Amino acid sequence: MGERCEEMTMLRTTRASAERSELIQRLDSFIEYATQTRKYQDLDLYEKVKAYIEAAPRDECEWDARDRIPDRSYAYDTGCGNTFYSTDGTPEDNGMLFCPYCAGRIKS
Repeated sequence: MGERCEEMTMLRTTRASAERSELIQRLDSFIEYATQTRKYQDLDLYEKVKAYIEAAPRDECEWDARDRIPDRSYAYDTGCGNTFYSTDGTPEDNGMLFCPYCAGRIKS
């Protein structure tokens, strides 16, 4: 059961990544068009949609340990632009596999 769940998760994130890339390319075209035609109300909307799509689930999220705080606390900079604080050991110590911000598999 665990292997099947992991396989389905990987398939979902791979599909989401491909769809996200395609949507971002299309939005870049819309943003360029809106800029050239001076349709600034459209430009604002396209940029908001692009930011939302870029925040969608990723395949992987690379975490860099920033600080080791006394008493087994840790701080990490995430690949999706957030900071994660752990107050009881590392993410590995706690069995974390996925980023709570973007749902990408944690890569240390």
